[in-house]
Amino acid sequence: MFNFTPVVKNLLILNIGIYLIQRIEPSLTYYIGLFPPGTEGYIPTQLFTNVFAHSPMSWSHLIYNMISLIVFGPMLERVIGDKKFILLYIVAGLSATLLHVGIFDFYLQEPYFLLGASGAVMGVAVATAIFYPNMEMLIYFFFPIKIKYLVALYVAYDLYSGLNGSNTQIAHYAHLGGAISGFALGMYWKNSRSY
Repeated sequence: MFNFTPVVKNLLILNIGIYLIQRIEPSLTYYIGLFPPGTEGYIPTQLFTNVFAHSPMSWSHLIYNMISLIVFGPMLERVIGDKKFILLYIVAGLSATLLHVGIFDFYLQEPYFLLGASGAVMGVAVATAIFYPNMEMLIYFFFPIKIKYLVALYVAYDLYSGLNGSNTQIAHYAHLGGAISGFALGMYWKNSRSY
């Protein structure tokens, strides 16, 4: 049914595997999710590991991210290759983390606990829109929309929600951090034809 590419398949296994371990041992979440730097519970490795952690209280967080990875990931991995795809995923995840930390620590000065692959996946989605802007996808199996418009709507929603402080359970700035990296790397690779 699905034609997974190697990196997407391994990312699915990794994210789902970590989630299942979190379900068995929920305390793991507090070691791999991100506490604000300088606070009790913070470990520097959390800046990276939070990208592979999801809320063990609900499947929906993991499922949404993994479905998005399945939808956008394979077509992008096929065109840019395994190594660039891994680089994109990691850079987008770290960019997501750093923008979230920067906004919440230095501007909003609000507490947070960050976890999830959403920023990394958003980077993948934006880069996919750069390489396949006019490819159509079906929303709810009925409504066709070009990838460039679908991804633009996601980014616009996160920007609007972040600026208005709505739905604080979603890390909108982290999504935007991933989107920025996805855009920058996608445009660079496409324009330089280094893929």
